[in-house]
Amino acid sequence: MMGSKRSYRRIAAELPRWLSNEGPEGDGVLSTRLHLSRNCQDFCFPSMMESAEKIEILRRSEEAVREMEGEYRAMELASLDEIKRLLLTEQLYLPGSQADPDEIGPGTRLWLSGDGGSALLLNWEDHIRLSEIAPGFEIAESYRRLEAADSVLERYFSYAVSLELGYLRSRIEKTGSGLRAEVLLHLPGLGRDKRFDEVVAHAQREGLNLSRFGSTGGGSLAEVYLLVLEGQLGIPEQDLLEKLALVVVEFIHYEREARKNQRISGAREYLDLIWRDYGTLSHSRLLNLRESLDLYSRVRCGQSLGILPDGPPGIGLFFLTQPGHVQYFYRQASQEEALDGPKDGSPATDEASEEFEADLEEFRADLFRDAFASKTVLDPTDL
Repeated sequence: MMGSKRSYRRIAAELPRWLSNEGPEGDGVLSTRLHLSRNCQDFCFPSMMESAEKIEILRRSEEAVREMEGEYRAMELASLDEIKRLLLTEQLYLPGSQADPDEIGPGTRLWLSGDGGSALLLNWEDHIRLSEIAPGFEIAESYRRLEAADSVLERYFSYAVSLELGYLRSRIEKTGSGLRAEVLLHLPGLGRDKRFDEVVAHAQREGLNLSRFGSTGGGSLAEVYLLVLEGQLGIPEQDLLEKLALVVVEFIHYEREARKNQRISGAREYLDLIWRDYGTLSHSRLLNLRESLDLYSRVRCGQSLGILPDGPPGIGLFFLTQPGHVQYFYRQASQEEALDGPKDGSPATDEASEEFEADLEEFRADLFRDAFASKTVLDPTDL
């Protein structure tokens, strides 16, 4: 019997708000993120900074954070273990791939708001990276909060900015407005539709980039894609965000059409596939990463079409099945239940890796079974 420490609801309660709540257009958009990067003219770029300079930036940030909306908590990244940093990377609080632990020195800090929707990353690639994260497709409020936080920071830091080039960045190709918008799309219908390439080409003509999220070389995991807009010098940020909104609306429109067409074109086969996937997630004892994401992708699609009963709110299961999340919460449950498992935040040794991977697959399956355990099962003949 599953221990209470492995309960999906218990673990989901620890997730940021944007992972546990549904947002606007949530059937096709998982989350929206706005980032604003800044550097300070008084200091060298982070890769060349002395410890005293980093400490001064942290000191000023402590004063600034007190004036921002909501309560924040600080995490010193150098003191976090590898698994915790991987978890934060999967949640995209830390940009790019996971940093080399040896390169994360004292003075690299992440401030997170109480609900996880606002973040301030200091002394990473740039001195400052502000982030606003919301479930579903939501831009207006996120941009308002981003501007408000930027205005507070501007009272404590003199930004490095050029009238000709814009806000200076540690990487010259990123110099400009400093704005970056990311929309996480779930496209199980359109991703397999012949119109997919046409919609992607239109997004590219508008200056946006679509990449496969969590790719393992054989395509996007769970048909999840990351749509990215980089700010451009000379174009107002509001105009850029409006352009992004139009492209997202187009993706959502064609995704909904594709889902309906797939159901109509092979009704019995489609219903059988969706219900089989639901049954597998509800009863499996072992699930690997790709299988769990592909199954959940189709199940979530079936729920959006009213074929299956609603699952747990939010997009938490897309992230809880990721390696960093599974290892982090497995370790937490293992320590509390006195189960076998790594205790120090380090990956499993080579000798134990096979057994450890099996433990993680079992833990992943436990989460999905518990997530769907209390849902009322509909009779397919009633649909």
